Amino acid sequence: MAASDIILHEDDLGRRASQILEVAQNFADQMRRDADRIRADAQTMLELARSEVALQASQRDSIANELGNLSGVIEALAVPILSVDDPDPDPQPADNDSDTRGDQR
Repeated sequence: MAASDIILHEDDLGRRASQILEVAQNFADQMRRDADRIRADAQTMLELARSEVALQASQRDSIANELGNLSGVIEALAVPILSVDDPDPDPQPADNDSDTRGDQR
């Protein structure tokens, strides 16, 4: 191989190396842009999720407060339910002065 062939071969290798480096740099730049876009999208989704959680927590607290207010109303309106077996809700105490054995005095 002649010296001129070696020089041409080295020049060709240099051009190819430059092309490969340019392709690699373009690829890396594209990957950085993609990563930046994905990070921005993720940040947006995170902010939306946080605001949704805050909204739901506020709704939960509001519902809990309403239920707390209603429990007092429900207790005030509650009436005892009579059992079929116990039709008299307030039985009278037994008369301790009378003899229940049937003995007459």
